[in-house]
Amino acid sequence: MMKVISAQNLNFSYTNPSILKDISFDIHQGEYVAIIGDNGSGKSTLLKLLLNIEKADSGNILLFDEPIGKFQSWHRIGYVPQTIPGNDTQFPITVREVIYSGIMTRQTVTEEERITEKAGLLEIRELLELLMSELSVGQRQRVLVARALINNPEILILDEPSSSTDQGASTNLHDLLGSLNKDNNVTIIEITHDQDTISGKVDRVLCLERNELCAQRTDREHVHNKV
Repeated sequence: MMKVISAQNLNFSYTNPSILKDISFDIHQGEYVAIIGDNGSGKSTLLKLLLNIEKADSGNILLFDEPIGKFQSWHRIGYVPQTIPGNDTQFPITVREVIYSGIMTRQTVTEEERITEKAGLLEIRELLELLMSELSVGQRQRVLVARALINNPEILILDEPSSSTDQGASTNLHDLLGSLNKDNNVTIIEITHDQDTISGKVDRVLCLERNELCAQRTDREHVHNKV
């Protein structure tokens, strides 16, 4: 199976002490990988390195076998951040505008068709003309997923997508992510604290502890250890 991400010996710090220490792992096409760990263990920082938002102090990252510093095809990677836009009621942006802002490439269908398609997939088509500030947290999160999917990416990266949602919204969102992974072969990398909800959907779990990669285990092993 093809490697879509390869990280080797990553080290990163804003100041001392280090945020990440000697991190190495591979992600293969079609995998659903969860990243877990305590607050402050470096999970979000690791995603920022994979997205070239931050640059490692040392080590190497390959995206689709290309060094991250030379990688230009960012439309192949969708990103759902932890911070949800629209909390500020003074910023009047609609659902349609948020989804539209993610468009990076031209496709055979029109931009409007693409927006309508992704909104339908996320079951938010009736919300397109509403302001983000008018939505529930769960609805806003679906808007961000629609935005991340607007270019039909091969990799979807999510930073705690259900951290502020209730259990029902989290379950519905992860059912959708599971379908994207299995039916559309979208590689998914997700930071999560909600291991019960992702149980049975993820292929592998990466655990960060004290800023180091402490374990790589399958979801089956996680379930076995819980029992």
